[in-house]
Amino acid sequence: MGEDSETFELARRFLRVLEVLGRLTHYRMPDDLAGQLAVSHFKALHILHHRPGIAQKELADCMGLTPAAISTAVQHMESLGLVERRKLQEEGADSRVMCLFLSEKAVAFIEESHAKRCAAAAELLNALSLDEQRMIVEALERAMRAKESEGGIEF
Repeated sequence: MGEDSETFELARRFLRVLEVLGRLTHYRMPDDLAGQLAVSHFKALHILHHRPGIAQKELADCMGLTPAAISTAVQHMESLGLVERRKLQEEGADSRVMCLFLSEKAVAFIEESHAKRCAAAAELLNALSLDEQRMIVEALERAMRAKESEGGIEF
């Protein structure tokens, strides 16, 4: 039981570090979008950033939303100039399938946010030596790969 209780205590401390890191690296909304996007919109934008051209139905599945809910969200993001809907241009493609892409405005926002988040994380890591930084990051990457290989978790 000693090892389990120590692991639990380390997990508690780890979560505290993640909370602080989360506050340091949270997304800050550009002034022109302040108050206009929900958390689900951010999630959708990040999925689109990593999977440009994803079908609207697939995006709904990734987010656990109904087709109607994702349609409303996409319409809202489209009205803000963040998302573009295009029909699949491939030969034999279903003309009803709408593929989603980020606008240039959204790409710039995502990339700027990512750069700011990386800078904040680097500032926290700078309190450690490079060897310590590598050790922490590599250990966490190993843990992620182990969970991923068990299935059910995708990073």
